[in-house]
Amino acid sequence: MSTILIVEDNINTLLFLSVNLTARGFTIQGTSNAEDAITLIRVEAPELILLDLNLPLMGGLDLLDLLVQRVNQPAIPVIILSASAKRNKEIILASYSFVAAVLEKPVSLDDLLESVRYSIKA
Repeated sequence: MSTILIVEDNINTLLFLSVNLTARGFTIQGTSNAEDAITLIRVEAPELILLDLNLPLMGGLDLLDLLVQRVNQPAIPVIILSASAKRNKEIILASYSFVAAVLEKPVSLDDLLESVRYSIKA
């Protein structure tokens, strides 16, 4: 099954996403910061990244910028999960072609699952 990397600093949200996606057969890697996400992506690139924008130290937009710089490697689709999704959605979608969806927190499980299935063609 597909591997999903969740980058989320809220432990309750990280657990909620992990439990629900694992129950549906996905393999989950989780981290609370962008720095560890970079390492996980380099070691074994996931099929999809669920990314919070408001992270400690390096923010989600900074991580997106680093993903743009991955030369000669396939783009990894990203689903943004953010409380400020409405405000940033159009700018993010226009700026990053590999962002598959921008969902507002608290995210509906049905909306999330639909976006995940669409993004990785599960």
